[in-house]
Amino acid sequence: MLLLFAVAWAALVRVEEGEGVRPVFVLAAALAALVLARADGFAMALVFGFYAGVVAWRRGRIGTFALPAGAVALTLAAHVAWRLSMYGYPLPNSVYAKVSGALADRLAFAWKIFPELYPALPALFLLAVLAPGAWAAAARARTNDPALFRFVPPFEVGFPIAWLAYWFFVGGDVFRERFLLVLIPLAAALLARRGRELVSGSFRRVDAVALLFVLLLLVPFHATDLVWPRTTQDRFIELGRFLGAERPGALLAADAAGKVPYYSELETIDMYGLADETIAHVKAKFGVPGHSKSDPAYVLARRPDLVAGWLDPGTQTVNPGLGRRAWTRAGYRLAWLVYTPKGNHPKDLGPEPLVDARKLDAQEVRELWRRDYRYAILEQKR
Repeated sequence: MLLLFAVAWAALVRVEEGEGVRPVFVLAAALAALVLARADGFAMALVFGFYAGVVAWRRGRIGTFALPAGAVALTLAAHVAWRLSMYGYPLPNSVYAKVSGALADRLAFAWKIFPELYPALPALFLLAVLAPGAWAAAARARTNDPALFRFVPPFEVGFPIAWLAYWFFVGGDVFRERFLLVLIPLAAALLARRGRELVSGSFRRVDAVALLFVLLLLVPFHATDLVWPRTTQDRFIELGRFLGAERPGALLAADAAGKVPYYSELETIDMYGLADETIAHVKAKFGVPGHSKSDPAYVLARRPDLVAGWLDPGTQTVNPGLGRRAWTRAGYRLAWLVYTPKGNHPKDLGPEPLVDARKLDAQEVRELWRRDYRYAILEQKR
């Protein structure tokens, strides 16, 4: 998504600068690819389409807008028609699973996690500092435009506003800044542009002071979040490989249909519904994006051989919502506990990644949970 965004952005700039027909075709191809790249790629393509329309109006060349807009419309229409014929739904399954609950609840959660948007937070501060001046400068340079178009913000300002509005609308993201990384190159470009104005003497003093504050205090403070340990041990990759070797051909129910199903190569029921039609369409009260829908009775009715999820040590409930009474009645027992500290752990320093829990009592399970063995694997009793 970041690569396609950069390609579309570069093409839009070249279209605006009048560099011939080729950038128009590149922009159209990039926007069509954005529609197909992610479930919500069409939202990003629509913002680009709007700016392509503004550029076309200013240059008096309708083809500058018609080709990118047509590429987005045709690709989206074909994709929706294919989904309807294949699945019976116009939108991807993940949209039904993720964008759930009341809008007020989604907005509240997004606002709650907004201060945790590392490493995008410095870019947001830079945009907040630089955007007003850039917007005002663009308006002053467009005195010949009608009022409606004169105050359209430049792309480096308008896109962050639109994308943040979308991010809040869907309730943010459980992985925090993942979908906001596109703001980093936008902030860098705006910084470079305003820096050029600073050299030329047209940069306002108040902007310079605010920018210096951001650079000296905020960016270094968050830079440590970009540093990762060189040697790590990913417990979920290990768990996937272990289950694939231990139970080849088993049916797995997992609360995170990612690394564990991929590395185990086991058929998997996604208990949060991102990859399960039944769960994706149940009613839900919003909690966390992508983790608001579940149907424990449906999962148990499918009789998976293994169930994987985060464990509540007191009630021994396995997320999402598989209470101990339910899974014991269904014929399951606690089989393994997985060591899951925050982040990845240096490979040579961690304890055993998995512990056999078949013969452990409740007190022993709680003690292991306190030592960061917090992910549980249930198995059907044989």
